Amino acid sequence: MKIDILNTIKSRVGDVTRVESDSGKEKARLRYRQLKEEIKARTLEEAVNRVELAKALYEIKKNKLYRFDGYDNFYEFCLDYKFSRTMIYRYIKIGAYLEKENISEQDIMQSSLNKIINDIRVKKSSPGC
Repeated sequence: MKIDILNTIKSRVGDVTRVESDSGKEKARLRYRQLKEEIKARTLEEAVNRVELAKALYEIKKNKLYRFDGYDNFYEFCLDYKFSRTMIYRYIKIGAYLEKENISEQDIMQSSLNKIINDIRVKKSSPGC
């Protein structure tokens, strides 16, 4: 099945509006607002997906659920999803962090993946932990 990427993008984002006149500028301004809202919505959706992915991967690894598909280890399972090993284990750290620490999913959604990993490292290396 051939996917027409350009039409898919146009259907989701719409056609580009060119700025030509005053009414064109107003249309462009309206379009700009729509695009900003689209970006906000997509960013939030991506953050929610990151949290859900982290929780799912952590649970699969923790409970060795990958064995139901005949995998000998978690890494073999992950190869089917074409994520790098580093990325998978970052998500697992986040999943474990969510389970063990008093942190909300909202905090995770508002942070970048790298910031969360750095926070986990700092917390582990802090005296008294």
